[in-house]
Amino acid sequence: MVEYAPGITGTVHFSRQERAYYVELFDAEGISLGKTGLYPSEAGAREAGRRLAAKHAAG
Repeated sequence: MVEYAPGITGTVHFSRQERAYYVELFDAEGISLGKTGLYPSEAGAREAGRRLAAKHAAG
């Protein structure tokens, strides 16, 4: 697990069927906050995870 924002962690997953990466975010209690879309590279998915975590942290 990687911290994407204060109190928000996430894990990168690879979808074999779609052949793409996505990030699932969790709060401090381990409750899922959501998933990013699918990205062809792991770096793209991590960046999307960072943006999604920033939205959750701000709102």
